[in-house]
Parts: sequence; C-alpha cells; structure tokens
Amino acid sequence: MEQCFDGTAQGVTVSGTSTASAAVSLGTSTGNTVLVYNEGPNTAFFALGTTNAVAATLPTASPTRTCMQIPAGSVQTFARPPDYTFVSVICRAAGTAVVNFYVGEGA
Repeated sequence: MEQCFDGTAQGVTVSGTSTASAAVSLGTSTGNTVLVYNEGPNTAFFALGTTNAVAATLPTASPTRTCMQIPAGSVQTFARPPDYTFVSVICRAAGTAVVNFYVGEGA
C-alpha cells in the first residue's frame, strides 16, 4: 500500500516570471518526495538542484534537466534525491505563476 504524502511537510512558495527565479532553499526536511502545486495563472517550469546556482529554463529541442513542466492548477509529486535542496521557477514570455513546493514522504 502506498503511503499518503506527509501533511506536516515543510513548504516554500516561489514566484515565476519570464526570468528564472533566484534559487530558493527547500528547507531542512529529509523527505524523498517533493509535492508541487502551481496556483497559476500560467504553466511554469522548475528545476531542482544541489546548490543555490540552479536556474530553471524553458524547454528547447535539446534535452535538459532544468525544465520540468507544472501546468497551472495542477498538483504533482516527484522523487527527490536527498542532496537536491534548491528550486528555481520560470514561465514563458509574459507569463507568471505562484508555485508551492513541499518536501516530505509519500505520494
């Protein structure tokens, strides 16, 4: 049986615009899952990283690990390696989004 996501998870909010946000710390939680909720109003892209130098990018024809999509209004969970403790967000031109990240356990 799959475990539900921890309701006491630490959370951070990151605002996205057409320029990658500064990297934000996900806190001190040791959870292996990050729950992501995009409040909208636009689709956002995010990148998890091991340092505060991580910067989200928009997708291109070349594969990259820095442009995971999170549609407006959606909630998704992702596996998170323990050393990935920073996040950055970006939106397409003229787009904005408010994206919440919660680190914990479960799905």
